[in-house]
Amino acid sequence: MSSKSNHVIQQRFLQKLKAIIPSNYSLVDELADLLQISTDSAYRRIRGETAVSMDEVVRLCQHYKIPLGLLGADQTDGVTFNYKLVSDHTESFKEYLTKLLADLQKIRSAHPNQVIYAAADVPLFHHFNYPEQAAFKFFYWLNSVSNLPTLEGKSFTPSVIPAELIALGKQVYDVYCDIPSIEIWTEESANSTIKQIDYYWEAGLFEQQDDAVLVVEQLAEMLNSIQKMAKQRNKNLANPANNRRDEKENFLLYHSEIQIGNNNILVQVGSTKVNYLRHQTFNYMYTTNTRFCNETEAWMANLISKSILISGVSEKQRYQFFKGIQKNVAQLLAKVKEG
Repeated sequence: MSSKSNHVIQQRFLQKLKAIIPSNYSLVDELADLLQISTDSAYRRIRGETAVSMDEVVRLCQHYKIPLGLLGADQTDGVTFNYKLVSDHTESFKEYLTKLLADLQKIRSAHPNQVIYAAADVPLFHHFNYPEQAAFKFFYWLNSVSNLPTLEGKSFTPSVIPAELIALGKQVYDVYCDIPSIEIWTEESANSTIKQIDYYWEAGLFEQQDDAVLVVEQLAEMLNSIQKMAKQRNKNLANPANNRRDEKENFLLYHSEIQIGNNNILVQVGSTKVNYLRHQTFNYMYTTNTRFCNETEAWMANLISKSILISGVSEKQRYQFFKGIQKNVAQLLAKVKEG
């Protein structure tokens, strides 16, 4: 490979590294500290005067948990994804939430920043604002998907999920609310959660009827809150409307009549794009491959162009959309209350 090609790859790697580290961190200081070199040596690597060795690349990738494939994947037909499976123990799920929180914090601190979420299911962040709703989702994922041994044979009650996981999920939600986002839903987006609750009810997997009632009621409350977010084009519901004059709009919601087969999330983190894809219900894999992300961006732009904006002044369309979803939730609530 030519020295010019190596220089391009090194520059691209360092640019992506700069986008990944927190905005209040210096790339020079990070390189000097992690590679145990002088600041002058770090500057020479940034300018391309000194090559970054493979050992140094591996050290940086391991520290920031980024895939080695981003070095050259843009030049080939292959796409490298980074992926970490949640294993069958609670600590692994805590690590999953911690990583999700760290990723969102990096996105929040970057400029520009944006999340575009093509939602086959309700974006998971929203569930985390409601303790019992979050507990149910965590229980479903850990019990029915990850087969956590400690939950085997247990019925659901909110207290079975550790409080620290609920608190961590709430942090994830709060950070997401600070990030400008576009969500694209279909009429089916809420159905997976409705079906999960219905299945657990039919299978006798709720410890108490009151637990099931509360989970469904919080689902209705969550959807009502998202409808309000769409109306005001902002995820901050705590701030009264008359105090929101200088607050930027940070939420657009679209209704797509084209079905979305899988959760597909495109993130802008400074000058870098990252594409997250759902894998095995709630796990995800991601790539920074430029061509792949650009193709995803074009697909999403096309999807948005064929969708109906139900944020802001689109009162009728928004009301009709959520009315249909809430009807299904109300039917489930009536079923659960009947016993």
